[in-house]
Amino acid sequence: MPGYSGIAGYIRFSRLIYVHILKKLKKEDIYRVKSPDLNQNKYSNNAVKLDPQDDLAYVRLGRVYKGQMKYPEAELAFKKAIELNPKNDSAYVELGWLYKDRRRLSDAEQAFKKAIELNPENYSAYIGLGQFYRDQGKIMESEQAFKKAIENSKEDERVYGGLATLYGEMGKDELSKAYAEKADKLRDKFYNPVTVNNYHKLKQILDKRKIKLVCVQYPMRSIQPLKNIFKDDENIIFVDNERIFKDAVRKDRYDEYFRDIFGGDFGHCTHKGNRLLAQNIANAILKEIFSK
Repeated sequence: MPGYSGIAGYIRFSRLIYVHILKKLKKEDIYRVKSPDLNQNKYSNNAVKLDPQDDLAYVRLGRVYKGQMKYPEAELAFKKAIELNPKNDSAYVELGWLYKDRRRLSDAEQAFKKAIELNPENYSAYIGLGQFYRDQGKIMESEQAFKKAIENSKEDERVYGGLATLYGEMGKDELSKAYAEKADKLRDKFYNPVTVNNYHKLKQILDKRKIKLVCVQYPMRSIQPLKNIFKDDENIIFVDNERIFKDAVRKDRYDEYFRDIFGGDFGHCTHKGNRLLAQNIANAILKEIFSK
């Protein structure tokens, strides 16, 4: 779920959906539950303990801390990775995203550029730089960075998704649609059969318990791929988050709703993005309940 990691994250986000349902039902005072502490970083910490000289282990640990919003710890982990390996361009990319999220804009730009200096083929660094420039309103620089990312990775749908979002914000709907279609084709090409199988297994389990499955698509993405998994099955609630998020991003700004761009055309949600997502899911569930 964008913006939430691990089981504790899913619990918090599920509670957020529940809150919006209760608000609709005028029962806003009965939802508070304490989330468990699940120590999500223990495996990454163990990897660091096993090999304190492993710079990549510190990058992974930093990502875990960042997902838990432990930003000072994340920064220290990424910097430790760089201390161990000054040529670790991935650590600089992670620092760039971290600084961008924390509004340390000059540091973010320098980190992305340092990653590119170390590895001119690091398309993730170009994606980060493109997103950074887009947030600053530097449209031409953003477009150039995204196109440079495409030069270095023609098979990564995130790059095309990033340009689709940029052109959508610029009001260039035809270009936005063209790049979105390219991104969709790449997603279809690398469709994960394990994911499809897991969806069907989940559906079977819920059917036995007479529980209706709620399928939620990522923000900005078409709902059709999810529907294709369950052809002609009407006993499912599909939550379409494409139009509602595209309209919101067009009206406001991308970084109002997303903290990064890990998905190409979407990323981990901000608090505002999570509220919009939770409200849309809650409304879809309520619509199903009251349509009977």
